[in-house]
Amino acid sequence: MGVIRKQGIANTLISYIGILIGFINIIYVQPNFLSSEEVGLLRILFSFSATIAMFLPLGVGNITLKYFPYFRNQENGHHGIMGLIFLFSIIGSVIVGIVLLIFKEAFISLYSKDSALFVQYFYLVFPITISIAFCSLFGIYSQSLYKSVIPSFINEIALRIFNIGVIVIYFFGYIEITMMVILFFASYTLQALTLLLYIYNNDKPSLKINFKKIKEIGTAEILTYGFILSINSIASLSIKYIDVMMLGAFVPLSLVGVYSIAAFIPTVIEAPVISFERIANAKIANEWHQNNLTELFKIYQTSCKYLLFIGGYLFSGIIICSPYLFELLPEEYREAKNIVPIIAMGSLFNMTTGLNGSLIFTSKGYKCGTSFLIILVGVIISLNYILIPKYGIYGAAIANAIVSLIYNFLKFMFLWVKYKFQPFTKQTLLNLMVIITVIAAFKLIPQIENAYLGILLLGSGITVLYLSLCYKLNLIEEELLNNLKSRLGIRARK
Repeated sequence: MGVIRKQGIANTLISYIGILIGFINIIYVQPNFLSSEEVGLLRILFSFSATIAMFLPLGVGNITLKYFPYFRNQENGHHGIMGLIFLFSIIGSVIVGIVLLIFKEAFISLYSKDSALFVQYFYLVFPITISIAFCSLFGIYSQSLYKSVIPSFINEIALRIFNIGVIVIYFFGYIEITMMVILFFASYTLQALTLLLYIYNNDKPSLKINFKKIKEIGTAEILTYGFILSINSIASLSIKYIDVMMLGAFVPLSLVGVYSIAAFIPTVIEAPVISFERIANAKIANEWHQNNLTELFKIYQTSCKYLLFIGGYLFSGIIICSPYLFELLPEEYREAKNIVPIIAMGSLFNMTTGLNGSLIFTSKGYKCGTSFLIILVGVIISLNYILIPKYGIYGAAIANAIVSLIYNFLKFMFLWVKYKFQPFTKQTLLNLMVIITVIAAFKLIPQIENAYLGILLLGSGITVLYLSLCYKLNLIEEELLNNLKSRLGIRARK
């Protein structure tokens, strides 16, 4: 866990700096510098393209993640696995281009009524898709090298600052909306190129594919894994973005923008999961390769404990402080404030169950995990189809939360039944009780008139109470606590 913890903490810090920048972007820049329809346009373009981007590499990203330990050999360029990445991606780009061309009119027809602005910029979907796909692939390659900090900085901080700059110059009239949209998504192309330069500067990978090595590992095994996991990736991203994509077909694009702003706030809770997965995926794949079940269970249990601790704190803060955040937004966004607790519940459950997805999808049980996802895609499409026409943006939020609960429960049960991995302890229950206690206590406090003051006072109070209770109940991870104490010059626990 040493490598995971070290880089995981660095990634978490970068993620939260990025989220702080994102909050400035979401809470101030986008609502005040763009119309809600323009916010919806950017969101639906990204959601649509990101979902397709998961298909484009034809599973080579997952192949890289799982089989890199077999290819690892820096002296001969890791047997040309980078060449395999480019080969699969080129073939996938051709297929995606043909599919988009064939179904273009069907997509346009679906969105023409309520999202006409999206239809106007539909031609950008293909280049955005390619850029996002290569960003993901080069990020995965960096993870496999256990070098995730710089790619995280580029993705979480540099990219967001660039995009804020694009919105600002658009607001002041230096560019038109078309150029704003193009520049906004051109940042992903710039990100992909920067990551590629970073990889070649640190690793010098070879583009010459060693087909003998592939045959030695098992060509059929690799291709089957890549194909199944490409389905998994598409299904996983569909679950993540289907709410926005389906909203665009049922409600005006302006409401998609309103929903996107509200749905962003709970993403703060899940930032540690994303950060730890960036480095843990490669480590977990290596432990499966060595069949080290003891270490895998340790990673699982530690991740559940750590992520519930920090996720519970963030969940408490968001539940109490988010109403004040909406006071800082334009009036049209405030109707969505009750969406936040709904989505936040799903996010907290995702944190509570730790790195379950990483464990399943790098194991021999990945086919079962993919089956879960395929079923859930059908469930979430059905739920959105039923709930959005009836409840609008709230219907999408309810569907999002339900699917998150079901998916994580299925993953938990799989690991428990298949590998006897049951990571929860008495401390898990105590941590949940702390979360309930903190929220109940601060719900009793009367409304504070000034939003900024409310966020400051309540946020500080939640921090003190939550950490104090966790400390008294010994819920703070010993190694983390002693590390913090040493940095503060306090004597560590014996």
